[in-house]
Amino acid sequence: MKHSLPMEDRPRVRLGLIGCGEHATSVLHNAVGFIDDFHVVGVCDPDAGRAQAAARRFGLSEYHDSHESLLKEARPEAVLLVTYPGLQPKLANTLLQAGVHVYVEKPIVMSEDDAETLRQTVSDHPALIAAVSFNKRFSAHYRRVREITCGEGFGTPNYFHFRFAGGHRAKTWALLAVGAIHGFDMARTMMGEIEEVSAYLVELAEGQADISANVRFRSGAIGQFFLSSMGFWSAKGAEHMEIRSNQNVVTLENHRQLTWQGPPLDKSASDTTQMQKETPSFAQYLEPNYSNISAPEFQSIAQNGYLQPLQAFAEDILSGSRRLPTLEDGIAALNIATAIDQSMRDGGRPLRVATV
Repeated sequence: MKHSLPMEDRPRVRLGLIGCGEHATSVLHNAVGFIDDFHVVGVCDPDAGRAQAAARRFGLSEYHDSHESLLKEARPEAVLLVTYPGLQPKLANTLLQAGVHVYVEKPIVMSEDDAETLRQTVSDHPALIAAVSFNKRFSAHYRRVREITCGEGFGTPNYFHFRFAGGHRAKTWALLAVGAIHGFDMARTMMGEIEEVSAYLVELAEGQADISANVRFRSGAIGQFFLSSMGFWSAKGAEHMEIRSNQNVVTLENHRQLTWQGPPLDKSASDTTQMQKETPSFAQYLEPNYSNISAPEFQSIAQNGYLQPLQAFAEDILSGSRRLPTLEDGIAALNIATAIDQSMRDGGRPLRVATV
C-alpha cells in the first residue's frame, strides 16, 4: 500500500550547497543528510558532473554552475560553502551581502584584506551568521581533552604542543593558513590567546617545508608547533596534541587515541640528586568506536566533529542563538599563521601576534 508523506508542519532552513568536490560530498554533505532542520534547495559547482551527482543525492531535478544562479533560482536562506580557500573569502562576502547566512569550511579568510572586507560586511548585516568550520572544537575527543584540562584534577596548563603533517602544497603559506589553521584554533580554545611566536623554517622547495614555532601564551604558558608539508596524511603521528600541567599530561594522537596520565598516587623525597620516587597513577585511554557505524554518533562525521556544528548552524538560524566559531575566530587563527610566517622568514625573530 502506498502512503503519502505528511505535509511539513515545522520550519526548516532552506540550504544551498556551493562546492561539490570530494571533501564536500564525502564529509560535509554526508552530515547534512542527517539534519532534519535543513531543506536542501539547490547545489552549485562549475563541474557539471559533480553538481549533477550532488543534485541527485538530495532529490533535486536541477543544479547550478554559478552562485548567482543558485541565489536567484533556488533562493536559499543559508549556504554551506566548501570551495578553494582562495575563493572562499570573496564568495562568503558576496553571499552575506545578498542576505544569506554562511557556513564556510576553513579558512574563512586568507589575508588581512579579506578580514577587513568581511568584518565590514558582517557589521553591516548583524542578523546574519558568518561561521567558520573549526570542526575539531566539536570532536568528542578534543572536547574530552578540554573537559580534562579544565577539571580540578588537572591543574593549570603550562605547556601545549601541536604537530601537524600533510603532503606537499602549492605554497608554503597554505601549510599555515589552510592546513595548520586547526592547530592554531585549538591552541586558543585550550590555552587562551597566543601573544608571541618565534619560528624557524626548512624549505626544500615552495610548498615543501618543515616549520618549528615556539609560542608564549597570555596566561604565561609556553608551547610549540611542528608543522610539515613533507609528511603523509595517512601516517601515524600526522596529528598530535599534548597539554601538560604539574605532573599531569593529556595527549591526543591522530584525533583518535586519547591518553590521560594524572599525578602519581604516591611520592617520596629522593636521597639523591635525581627525581623523586613515585608510584604512578593508572593512565586513562579513550578510542572511538568506528565498528558500529549504524549509530550516527559512531560515524566519522560525528567523531571528527563535522555533524555537530552543522546541526548548530541550522538550530541557530531557527532560534536566533549564536554558538559557532565566528569570523573573529578565523581572523585570530590567521593572525597566528601570519606571525609565524613573518618570524620564520626573518630568521626566528620573536614577533607579537596581532590581537582581534
